[in-house]
Amino acid sequence: NEDILLQYNRRNRETEDNYSLDNALIYERLFDEEGREFRAVASHSYRDQLENQRINVFNGTIDPVSEDPNGRERSENDEFRQTSILQADYVQPLGDGKLEAGYKSTFRSFDNDYIYEIQDRSTGEWINQEGVSNRFLYQDQIHALYAIYSRSFSDFDLSVGSRVEQTFVDTKLYNTGEENEQRYLNFFPSLQALYNLDDKNSVKFTYSRRIDRPNGWRLNPFPDIADSLNIRLGNPNLQPEFIHSL
Repeated sequence: NEDILLQYNRRNRETEDNYSLDNALIYERLFDEEGREFRAVASHSYRDQLENQRINVFNGTIDPVSEDPNGRERSENDEFRQTSILQADYVQPLGDGKLEAGYKSTFRSFDNDYIYEIQDRSTGEWINQEGVSNRFLYQDQIHALYAIYSRSFSDFDLSVGSRVEQTFVDTKLYNTGEENEQRYLNFFPSLQALYNLDDKNSVKFTYSRRIDRPNGWRLNPFPDIADSLNIRLGNPNLQPEFIHSL
C-alpha cells in the first residue's frame, strides 16, 4: 500500500591526519662486462593515520530541518603501519642468454586501535561500545629467492624461472587475547615463450603462478560499522589465494 515503514538520515563527518616517512639506501654496481649488474636496496616506510568520525542520526525523516539529532555516535581509529624491505638483484650474461637472480625480505607491521562510542541522550555521556571497539595487531614476514634464465634463438625467445617464498603471519586481538599464526612455503614457476613468425608477426605464450594474501583488515574479526549499511568483518583464519595466470 506504499506506506513508509522506516526512514532516517545519517550524517558522517570524517577527518584524517596522516603522517608518513620513507627512507631508502640504494647501492648499484655496474661491471665492465656489458649487461652484468648488481643492485641492493634497504628501505623503510612509516605511516601514522588518525581518523575521527562524528555521526549524527535523525530518525523519522530523510530531510531533517533541525541540527538536533536523535542520536550521536563517534569513532577514533589510530592506525600505525611500518614496512621494511631488504632486496638484492644480480644479472649475469651467459652467451646468447642471461641469468637473473635475487633475494627479497619484507617485514610489515599493522597496528589498528579502534574506539567506537555512542552518546547517552539523557546524561550526555559517551559510552564505549565494547562489542565494536578493538585493537588488532598484524605482523608478517615474507622471504623470497628467485632465478630466471632467458635466451634468444634465431626466431625464438625463451624465459624460464621460479621463485620460492617463506611466509610468517602473526595476528593478535588485544580485547580477547586471541592470537593466530600462519606459516607456509610456496613455489611460483614462470614461463614465457615467443616465436617470431616473420618481421611483423609473432605468437607468445606466458604462464605464472601467483599469490594474493589477505591484508590486515580482512583478518580482523571485529566489525567496522562506520558505515551502517556496509559492515566490514574479517576472519583471522583466512588463507591466501593462488592464481594460475595463462
